[in-house]
Amino acid sequence: SNEGLLQRSLFVMLNNAVEDLNMPTPPIQEEFEELILRLHDLPRTHGGYTIFTPEAEAVRVKFFNETFKLCNVYAAFNPKLAEHISKWRGVFCRLCLILHIVDHHEDRFESNISGEIAERASNMLLKFLLPHAEAFYFGILNEAGDTPRLRSVCEFILAHERAEISGRDFQASIRSTRGLKSKEIDEILQQLLF
Repeated sequence: SNEGLLQRSLFVMLNNAVEDLNMPTPPIQEEFEELILRLHDLPRTHGGYTIFTPEAEAVRVKFFNETFKLCNVYAAFNPKLAEHISKWRGVFCRLCLILHIVDHHEDRFESNISGEIAERASNMLLKFLLPHAEAFYFGILNEAGDTPRLRSVCEFILAHERAEISGRDFQASIRSTRGLKSKEIDEILQQLLF
């Protein structure tokens, strides 16, 4: 769908399940929860602007150029992935700000975004999230069979903000699903579960 929501989502593809090992939760979980609470309690304004340092600006320019090249490459054979990556310029800037706040929340953001933080954001997108995006757009989304019927079902769900929608609702409102058995409608809906 071209409403922009899917293109702005960041995907992390999980590995196949392995044998259940009853392992304790690592301490990073508690550290993360404490960080979220501290960030939530921060004042909503800090009275100034946070900008890129010259080093961070150089990383930003390099990242924007790299994503521009990626969009041109993918546009030829997977336009949806190209659209997704085109949204990363805004994601990069927001990610830099988030990483900056996480690192500097105790000093009330007196510093600007460093080259090191910009590099971390760039690496997170290009080295970690790009392979996941490729797996999603080349694999799962292709397997989902992005058909007009599936698009119609998605549009219906988005247009009707209800907690529950039945197969009968689809049959009554979407021409392409009329006459389908409940099993066939279930198969369409299964494609939305990724």
